Amino acid sequence: MRTRIKMCGMCSKQDIENACSLGVDAVGFILYPKSKRYVELDALRELVKSVPSFITPVLLFVNPNEELVRQALEIVPNALLQFHGQEPADFCASFKRPWIKAIPINSADSLKEAKRIYGQAQAFLCDTPTQLWGGSGKTFNWQLLSDNSEKIILAGGLTAENVQDAIKALSPYAVDVCSGVEREPRKKDFERMKKFIEQVGLADSAMASRN
Repeated sequence: MRTRIKMCGMCSKQDIENACSLGVDAVGFILYPKSKRYVELDALRELVKSVPSFITPVLLFVNPNEELVRQALEIVPNALLQFHGQEPADFCASFKRPWIKAIPINSADSLKEAKRIYGQAQAFLCDTPTQLWGGSGKTFNWQLLSDNSEKIILAGGLTAENVQDAIKALSPYAVDVCSGVEREPRKKDFERMKKFIEQVGLADSAMASRN
């Protein structure tokens, strides 16, 4: 199975075009004002014009109000929603769009508990616990997910240097990278993006030969 790749925190058309040309499956836009990679709705309207067909745009929210989500969906009606805060499950499901629930992995029971509460989620994004709801650039203890047999999206401090180890350890459905392919917040680095995707491909090849 090929590991899917999402690059998040997109803030420029050039970075989107580069990511898509390299073969990502999804690009993420952060609609959380406290994030360094926050994009306003007017900026989102222009940025999504650079997302080609068959690449999934993902809208990331942290405890948003209903109006914000609906306004964003008017701009990107085909978006996948990603909720990072303490949103109730019925709120997440109310927009009639596929959605992901991000969860901080504090213990071996974190994912199990999230599945109990957010059973309608299309997927679970496993991230490093932070006070700012992600974006730490740090990994968490992957062994806390070592017994997981479900499809997960792995996030939190992934880089070209560690993504092979992550894939070999967990066989996630997808990996999510942001700061690990940046020169600085809001600016991606093409060579880091390219190397990251190459390393994911090498890990997939190694896993296939092992099987």
